[in-house]
Amino acid sequence: MNLIANRVTELTRFAALPIATGVGYYLAAFASLYLTRGADGIAMLWPPSGILFAALLVEPRNRIVWHLGAAAIASLAADLGGGNGVLLSIGFTLANVSEVRICGMAFTKPNAAS
Repeated sequence: MNLIANRVTELTRFAALPIATGVGYYLAAFASLYLTRGADGIAMLWPPSGILFAALLVEPRNRIVWHLGAAAIASLAADLGGGNGVLLSIGFTLANVSEVRICGMAFTKPNAAS
């Protein structure tokens, strides 16, 4: 039983920050879409990128992919929930997540091993 409890604790620690990133990204994305939507269906401000960028700056490189995935799921859900079509939502998600990843690569130093 102790082994199971340790495994659950380890999994919770591993997943907590990416889940928090995803939830924060979703809430900020939904609020941004709701508050700033223009006539063409594009939000004028996108604060969720700042949330993801902060997560990428503070997390080790081997955990970044989990934050990117959580943000991508959150972005897709917010775009679909905001009334965008599937293809447009996928496009916005790819653009938003990749732009933050590129900025993250520019502002982090590479690992010595890589």
